[in-house]
Amino acid sequence: MALAKVSLDPAVPDQEVSGHTALADSLPVSRTRALSLRQAYATVFTASACTLIIELLAGRLMAPYLGVSLYTWTSIIGIVLAGMTAGNFVGGWLADRSASRVLLSRIFLLAAATSGGLVAISGVVFNAVSMWSMPVMVRILIAATAVFFVPNFLLGTTTPQVVKLALRSLDNAGQTVGSIYGVSAFGSIVGTFASGFFLVDYVGTMRTLWLVSGVLLICGILIRGRLGRQVVVLLLMLFIGMPALSTSATFDGPCEDETGYFCIRTVTRTLEDGSVVTDVVQDRLIHTTLKLDDPSFLGYGYETAYLRLSESRLAGDAATEHVLVIGGGGYAFPRYMTATHPDIPVDVVEIDPGVVEFNHEHLKLPRDTPITTHAEDARLFLNFHAPRETYSIVQLDAFNDVSVPYHLTTLEFARSVKQSMTADGVLMTNLVDIPTSGQFVQAYANTLRQVFPHVTIYVPADAGEARTTYVVVGSAQPVTTEIEGWTRIEGEALGERFPTRTDIILTDDFAPTDRLLRPVVDD
Repeated sequence: MALAKVSLDPAVPDQEVSGHTALADSLPVSRTRALSLRQAYATVFTASACTLIIELLAGRLMAPYLGVSLYTWTSIIGIVLAGMTAGNFVGGWLADRSASRVLLSRIFLLAAATSGGLVAISGVVFNAVSMWSMPVMVRILIAATAVFFVPNFLLGTTTPQVVKLALRSLDNAGQTVGSIYGVSAFGSIVGTFASGFFLVDYVGTMRTLWLVSGVLLICGILIRGRLGRQVVVLLLMLFIGMPALSTSATFDGPCEDETGYFCIRTVTRTLEDGSVVTDVVQDRLIHTTLKLDDPSFLGYGYETAYLRLSESRLAGDAATEHVLVIGGGGYAFPRYMTATHPDIPVDVVEIDPGVVEFNHEHLKLPRDTPITTHAEDARLFLNFHAPRETYSIVQLDAFNDVSVPYHLTTLEFARSVKQSMTADGVLMTNLVDIPTSGQFVQAYANTLRQVFPHVTIYVPADAGEARTTYVVVGSAQPVTTEIEGWTRIEGEALGERFPTRTDIILTDDFAPTDRLLRPVVDD
């Protein structure tokens, strides 16, 4: 077979050998199947924007079933990239063999179907995988692969095909390919900001997925170019309007309210004494148990420990007391304090304004409550807005799944807390760990010892081998309060309770909370 001779010297024209035109003068595809540059830009922009929207929504879809952690986002990002990578390879292979508008249209229609299918299958898959007995990293990786690989693989095949369909000549191939990939990257940026700043907050996860599916469907139809504009408009109205009008659980998902941070829902149940309580669930963790008409009710054991430790201080001059609660949840302890000690000011730092509004709308927290709420991250509050040497009681009850957010466990954060505390103040932190490991609670206690002269740990007296709650207290003075049903541990005695000691001190630079809590999640 004779080959065209292509000179490396730009001054020498390409030659024609045996009737074959030089490569630089040929068209990769026929004009009837080609895409204009504007069409190519619109196509890759849409595909990339939808890819990143799906990626951002993936964390929200998984949170109510598998939690939110470093492992969750690692798996999501890795699987999305794997799908895109495989799609790029396959898309390039398809482009060289059968690039056409028809094939590209079919791929967009398949991507629309698989993206819309996430509305129906994601919860079923995640719920099933969450019950499997295997390490958490494996469960999350399997779940992410099963749900998110295919849509991203399909969308990953589109860019190489678009390049082939848009390329007219190798004379400007660099500019054409570069501009197409630039527009594709810009689509990714727009999709990221649109989903993170607007779509989740104002549209919701499920309806945004349905919107993505509808956009991909319309794009697939327009690429094919066979249906009229009226049909396109009707389909767009169908895909945008139906989820907006629907009140079914399919589109609402498992959430009563979806905020910028959490999927929130409530569960009502009846206790043995016949009283009715409401569990407040954020993502997959019950954060608070309330009796909506009885603010003096505390439903968790660690709240009883908080109460006993606080009451031991309040027996003195209550006029000097000021309480700070980090992590609003259902406002159980702040409600209790304002009901039983109305003269003591209570401040709450809650990062999510949606949680605060949910308490007002659904959990009977009065809008004129004496509780002062600061809707911001606790690090920002303590660094920039908190008064110095003010709080006599600080309670850290912020959770991201089963873990305290790592930046609220570090040495730097503990120092910020101490600056806002009175000289005789106490910091009380609620942690979850497992007695057969205890790595996290030991690391946190090690960290507090760098800031507070005395660190005391309370653990339920009946704690077995399953995960349990620990209350860790940092203070300037010894804490000698005995709490019924709880065992008090001081100093190095904590390490003796666990099979392996750890000397880790958590810092902003090194806080491996996900690794330390892996036995808890796997339990």
